[in-house]
Amino acid sequence: MTTNSITWVGMDAHKNSIKVAAWVPGEAEPVEWTEDTTVEAIRRLGRRLRRLAPGEVRACYYEAGPTGYALQRLLGIEGVICEVVAPWPRESDPQ
Repeated sequence: MTTNSITWVGMDAHKNSIKVAAWVPGEAEPVEWTEDTTVEAIRRLGRRLRRLAPGEVRACYYEAGPTGYALQRLLGIEGVICEVVAPWPRESDPQ
């Protein structure tokens, strides 16, 4: 799989909403929308990402935070691999 065939997805997860931006190969602009945080809405998000992607969604990320790992688990059920990332190295957090 080449970099040009990867659908890149970034999410900003909050308690009541998830902002989603997907860069789909062949599209001039990213596709952006907001989803609710219910189980049904997150599973719908996974299905929508799979429909948008010309192949597998290979790069789906969101920032680690108080929303936990439910988003990652539910997207995984829908076949979307999702990584939880930290915005900075945790060991260098200021005291």
